[in-house]
Amino acid sequence: MDSSWEQLSEIVEQVEICGDVELRVTLRQQTPFAPLLVASLLHAAEPGFYAEFGSDYTTRYADRIPPTTGAYTISDKQRGRFIRMQRVAHWWGDSVPVFQHTCNVDAIEYHFLTDEAQAWELLKRGKLNLLQTRYVQGWVQRREESAHDTRIQFTCKEVQQPHPPYGIAINAATIPDMNLRRGIAHALDMRQAIHRIFCGEYEQLATFASGYPWQQDEAASPMAYNPAAARAAFAKAGYTHAGNDGILQQEDGTRLSVPLLYPPSGRNTALVSLLVQQAKLCGLEIRPEAAAWQVSARALREKSHHLLMWATVAPGGMPDFARHFATDAAGHDAPFNLTSDAMQQLLQRYADSKTTDELAAATHSINQLINRECIWIPGWKENRAFTAHSPQVHFPAQEGVLGSCDVADSHLLWIEP
Repeated sequence: MDSSWEQLSEIVEQVEICGDVELRVTLRQQTPFAPLLVASLLHAAEPGFYAEFGSDYTTRYADRIPPTTGAYTISDKQRGRFIRMQRVAHWWGDSVPVFQHTCNVDAIEYHFLTDEAQAWELLKRGKLNLLQTRYVQGWVQRREESAHDTRIQFTCKEVQQPHPPYGIAINAATIPDMNLRRGIAHALDMRQAIHRIFCGEYEQLATFASGYPWQQDEAASPMAYNPAAARAAFAKAGYTHAGNDGILQQEDGTRLSVPLLYPPSGRNTALVSLLVQQAKLCGLEIRPEAAAWQVSARALREKSHHLLMWATVAPGGMPDFARHFATDAAGHDAPFNLTSDAMQQLLQRYADSKTTDELAAATHSINQLINRECIWIPGWKENRAFTAHSPQVHFPAQEGVLGSCDVADSHLLWIEP
């Protein structure tokens, strides 16, 4: 069963059809944001359009454009090359106050370019109006190179949205010693690596789940890089003296050496290389292993990994801690394998929350426990959108108004001649 329908079945007791344009939904219990969640999962569908729905749906409807309630509809497309979105004439949202001054552009064309260098060249030649990139180093470099080029402007905008928990997962099943995990947490200089790799444009996450507007001020913070504290923790784990290469050892000669799986890319390799260098100053050998998704997936199934560079999508509304930390959690979203009665009690408290204040308090406690158990090294806070654009493209001056890292999808830009 699709996970969205599983979510609905957990929170919805009954759905009644009250007319052509009205549904009545009865919830199983009072929970924060349940009405919003139901509204996001139950989508309006035009019956006439889906009249030919059947087992061959994916092929029969592949090239059909469904009716939409949004401000744009697909007017043209070429598979693998571009999609053109046309503004809907007399859109119903134009008269709704919350939508005023949004969706200003008459048409948007999304072009699929596999070569970012080509995209930059098209922007420079005026063939593109807007280019958004996640390659921050390249964005900074081109901003410096184009300092006197009036054809291109560079914009960085803060985005108000939940932050994906980028970072390094520590497997408590293969590294059960808390002292060893604590030493690793103090030995990985993630803050400095982020600063160097992202040219000072990103900062380190403080907690596993953050960026939700209902959250309390977060007092939890990750373990700071501290060679002395790392060596003290490693000593408690039995690694008491250094070998000829500076790596700590146990009395029987066992080296303090831990493998780190990471997805292969230039950025990841550079970041891991910095972590390896700094960890060695703490007596820890990190063995980097660039691993394709299939290799990482197998390690996750077998729970055989030690350290894993990891991320997942941040759900909207509220975090889904259970899929990461419940005792029966499995798969890509469960790399931690923590056995903790305290965590299970907090998960239950979180699930039983009736108000946003209770939800915020439970979230705060879970974030603190994650940091205290040293099962996750927070990575970077991806809350900024980096764009290069023609001078005709404008954005709101206020920070934090964008609700998506895709600035085109935010529909808050406009064009001036």
